[in-house]
Amino acid sequence: MVATPDEMTSEPGDGAAPAPSESLAEPEAAADAPSEPPSPTRPPGPDDHASAAWLPAARLDLPLTALLGALLFVVLSPFIGVWEPWEAQQAVFASSLREGGHILLAELPKLSANDAPRYELPWSMWPTRITLKLLGENELGLRLPSALAGLGALLVLMSVTRRLWGRLAGWLAVLGACGAPLFLFHGRQSLGGGLDMALLGMATLAWVRLMAVEAPERRWRWGAHLATAGAALCMGVVGLGVPLVAGFVTWAMHNEARPALRPRLGLPFDVSLGLVLVGWGLAASALPDANGLVSLLLLSEPYEGLAASASWPTFDRVTHQLGYGLYPLGCLLPFAFGRVLWGDPEPDEVRGAYPAELGLAAAFAAAFIGVALPVPLSDGALFPGALVVAAVVGIYLARTARRAPEPLLATATVVVLMLVDHGLKHEPKALADALVLAKVDTFPPELAFWWVKRVLSAALIVLLLFYQAGVWRAVVPVFRFVAYPTRALRPVSWWLLGPLVAIAAGVAASRPDWLLSFAGEKFWGPLNNQVRQLLILLPCVVVLYVGLWFGVRWRARRVAGRTDEPLASWLGRLLERLTQPGVAAISLVSVLGLWVVFVGGAVAFTLAAHFSQKQIVQAYERFAQGDAPLFKYRVDAKGASFYTRALTELTPPQFKEKANGAERMFAIIPRAQLASINGEFRAAAQGRTLPVLDASSFRFLLVSNQLADGEVDENPIKRALVSELPKDKARPAKVNFDDQIELVGWYIDPPNPKPGTRIEISLYWKALKKPTRNWKIFVHVDGSGARIHGDHDPVEGLYPPTNWNPGDIIRDVHTTEVKSEKASGRYTVWVGLYSGDTRAPVKSGDKDNENRAKLGVLDVR
Repeated sequence: MVATPDEMTSEPGDGAAPAPSESLAEPEAAADAPSEPPSPTRPPGPDDHASAAWLPAARLDLPLTALLGALLFVVLSPFIGVWEPWEAQQAVFASSLREGGHILLAELPKLSANDAPRYELPWSMWPTRITLKLLGENELGLRLPSALAGLGALLVLMSVTRRLWGRLAGWLAVLGACGAPLFLFHGRQSLGGGLDMALLGMATLAWVRLMAVEAPERRWRWGAHLATAGAALCMGVVGLGVPLVAGFVTWAMHNEARPALRPRLGLPFDVSLGLVLVGWGLAASALPDANGLVSLLLLSEPYEGLAASASWPTFDRVTHQLGYGLYPLGCLLPFAFGRVLWGDPEPDEVRGAYPAELGLAAAFAAAFIGVALPVPLSDGALFPGALVVAAVVGIYLARTARRAPEPLLATATVVVLMLVDHGLKHEPKALADALVLAKVDTFPPELAFWWVKRVLSAALIVLLLFYQAGVWRAVVPVFRFVAYPTRALRPVSWWLLGPLVAIAAGVAASRPDWLLSFAGEKFWGPLNNQVRQLLILLPCVVVLYVGLWFGVRWRARRVAGRTDEPLASWLGRLLERLTQPGVAAISLVSVLGLWVVFVGGAVAFTLAAHFSQKQIVQAYERFAQGDAPLFKYRVDAKGASFYTRALTELTPPQFKEKANGAERMFAIIPRAQLASINGEFRAAAQGRTLPVLDASSFRFLLVSNQLADGEVDENPIKRALVSELPKDKARPAKVNFDDQIELVGWYIDPPNPKPGTRIEISLYWKALKKPTRNWKIFVHVDGSGARIHGDHDPVEGLYPPTNWNPGDIIRDVHTTEVKSEKASGRYTVWVGLYSGDTRAPVKSGDKDNENRAKLGVLDVR
């Protein structure tokens, strides 16, 4: 609960502390529960007093922010490899502006031959061109403009939020921005929008501050207008419109005397507007015809391209970035804006803070609509309002640390967080898609450390439940009810029945093995899993309830006449300490700080390992001896490789010649083409598989024609080619598919899995003759009305059947999960080959009418 102005000891905005707060309301006690003592209080107040007293000196806010930004954006930049092909294309694009002689014309690659030309304002490329010229063709030279802009954006974010909403809001906003992958990666790396995002964020925040404070300094007047000019020169109408919308909404929403507008514009506005018009005019004059003007200024395809596009307009790309690219900020944003739009102004914040929040809300809407509407799904659409989101969520969390509990708002917030977190549980690929504004074809389905994200998400959820939902208020009453009951319970007590039902629901959700297999399949007959769980848990709840009811009755007699005051008092003091605004603030800052370390460290380096050729080149330097050369083979020219662009590109005859040559050579190849390249190598090297020295990337491989002593071949195709079945594991089979491929063996490990565990399915295929079609493999494990799916490409998609040679035996391994909702019992294993809607005909072997081969049974226990 926020104190009203009459309850304040000083005027709003003068920095004085509010009057002591009232005790928070206690939940209404149940009829059969004992009376409760007053719960500990949480005094509200400006975060510059209670909740931010533990922060370092105010004079260190900006230096520490600059240090954090310099570490994340500048210092770490040379250690993180350039992402192929996205950053490498940016380098080529920037260089071509000067080297091609078209310094004002930036034509984007066409999506298809029938598309109309698309153009982009050239000014965002010129800083990169300059730094590449000054610093050389390296990571820092490529990324420095975006990095410096990101660093400047953090400083503006801190300055504006702490001036209007307090230091805690400033730090939470800065940490939230640094932990948001969309801002961090686009700010540190040249993925195409970091400079635009930073300039638009700086301009928007500066305009909000310019219109919110009573006497803006001269530097903020010039800074707001020049940043707007930079954003408009890079982003067109969106870059000009979003900051102006934010500023003028802030100015218009002052409830008291509206500040004078002209002194806040004046010469800086005229200069910046002149720069924008001149810059737009020069870029427009270089266009071949006027039809490209829409593309140039609205970030979209030309009108005829939009009219013909089946996918226009779409919000999918931008909402994907909000949910995944700005996680967890994007999940909190609706509730932060809801509090602004439908809540009351904060009486303890400076005058102008509430209009500024409305200005940020308008800026977010303008940025979202301005990008999502004119840009079709076929084109990259970067949401530029990441700093606005960080500011709004920082304000929201700072108030959470010092406001009275809001259980309904907290519940909705936690639900959204959990839903989005569940979508990211096994999908790091979704994050990669959001960052590069494209579908990533090759990316690992899981990352070894991805569980850390779940832990940090859970920590944030716990903090919101504890502080915002006010869960702490139930601790003392529950303790007293459990440990010191004063009388026997009524026959039906919700204090006791409610937790038992919640525990039973949790047990049912976990679906342990005994719960699903209790009494066996014959006993349950056709009953599904949900009915089975209900029939098992219902009597368990009744038995436990009766036992606990009698236990409480016995305990009440045992402690009659005794007091719980010493222990309850100690617990109350502990809760009072934990619920202070300062402790809440420390907790929130700690979680967001750990999030920055996680995203900026582990995630950043892992993504670079999968998208960059840098580690491949470094591996070559370790393996190379003497003058062994490094080549590239079949690396797509569109990839515009940053590290290997100067390497000699081998032709197919040259590759075959070097494959069986006496001199050692190294080459970088695309991982997706390993099968066909391996086939060429086997044909030239008397059946040997291509040695792979580094397979850490999901996009590129380092290969050689020879292996030196101590080197390990990491070629997954070599591991897949076997001479015979392992007699200790594999079950023999003999199933003929279309007289081209024969399934000769299989096994599943573990042979008797439990629900909720992972299984490894190994299939052994023999090529009878050269397959004529790239079949995919389907695995159906059917039983009890349920199916365990195992559809996949052979050998991780790296060895399609058209590359199999007659006589080869290929071991294909696929890992899947026996989901926890699957019932225990006996399952039948079916296997087949398919391509699209066509299944390979089963010529011989145990089969059904759907061209599925029956292999055997799997007992799930």
